[in-house]
Amino acid sequence: MSKMSSFKSLIASSMMLGAVLTTSAEAATTLRIASQHAPDQYASEVLRQIKDELEGAGVDLKIKLYPAGQLGSGEQLLGEAARGTIDIVHSFVYSHKDPVLEINSLPYLVSNYDEMEKVFSPGSNFYTL
Repeated sequence: MSKMSSFKSLIASSMMLGAVLTTSAEAATTLRIASQHAPDQYASEVLRQIKDELEGAGVDLKIKLYPAGQLGSGEQLLGEAARGTIDIVHSFVYSHKDPVLEINSLPYLVSNYDEMEKVFSPGSNFYTL
């Protein structure tokens, strides 16, 4: 085997080893989920369940939860999500920013869980606002 052939084999082997090491060393993607809910509220429990399901899905995701307004108010969180610094927001925005949001404060909008499910389910008039 000539020196040039040995050199080419060494370069090819190094490139293959580098590709294998780079692929296995890549870190999982980390998503930031922020909310305004206290850690002991049901909404935070649901977010913890979502975190567990996403991390357990085998898609190389890590989730970092930020409950209790740690990263700001609802309006600030939505602004940060628009800028890309927070990946997922579970919060609310006050209706002074958009009067359509006041629909959630209508008294007697629903009177039981069956009506609530119908009103807030995809395909309802609520989604056309």
